[in-house]
Amino acid sequence: MMMLFVIILNQASEFLGALIYQALRGHHPGKPSGFRVKRILGKGDTWITEYMINYQEKPVYTVSIMEFREDKIIHETQYFADPFEAPAWRSQWVEPIDG
Repeated sequence: MMMLFVIILNQASEFLGALIYQALRGHHPGKPSGFRVKRILGKGDTWITEYMINYQEKPVYTVSIMEFREDKIIHETQYFADPFEAPAWRSQWVEPIDG
């Protein structure tokens, strides 16, 4: 099987190819219900997307680093993080951000 591109999931120490990734998304137990792009940064063949995915009404922050060749993704690394409450001790120095 020829891999069209590779996806790296560092937090789970996994990698997979495009065809497997399509099957994986179709069988995700969290049934993603949508996403919201917060920002996209990049130049040339490397682009970074910061977005939020909703899994059963639970937001998960996501960063995707993508490498392109001839306008196609050849490599993608994704990072996921659950939101958390900001600690009270630093409230005097920061301002809250709306989700």
